Amino acid sequence: MTAERICVVGPKTGVAPDKVTAFLHRLHRKSPDCVVVSGGLRGVDEAAGSGWLGLGGRVVSFRPYQLTAESFCVQELGLFPLYSRVQPRVKLHTEPTWADFNSAVEWCLRRIISSADRVVAFMPDGQQFNEVEDYCVAERTPYYAGA
Repeated sequence: MTAERICVVGPKTGVAPDKVTAFLHRLHRKSPDCVVVSGGLRGVDEAAGSGWLGLGGRVVSFRPYQLTAESFCVQELGLFPLYSRVQPRVKLHTEPTWADFNSAVEWCLRRIISSADRVVAFMPDGQQFNEVEDYCVAERTPYYAGA
């Protein structure tokens, strides 16, 4: 049986890391074998990845990667704990490419969501996660607001 892939996403600022950490601890108690999929950028994504690794879990991270001065692609990192160290598996997706960092981030978000079984989005109080919701609907991936 394949481990369930839980996407954890959110903004760079405005969400307390302890909210993400509390969610990860609840998830670990119920499903310690699942894989957390995230973007690895500062904020919620970074808290999700490092927090899940700290609990001994596996992480898949899609991140923008600068190929040349005018070209970005996506780097896929498979991270898993092995003998008290984090072991990375790196795959560079060199097709397609983008002219700027923000365009690569957009593709990363789409790739993260399309590779997940469920999505948990953390947003600052009072804000919607419209973009994430739109991608989830398009991919037919269930999504939940992080608490």
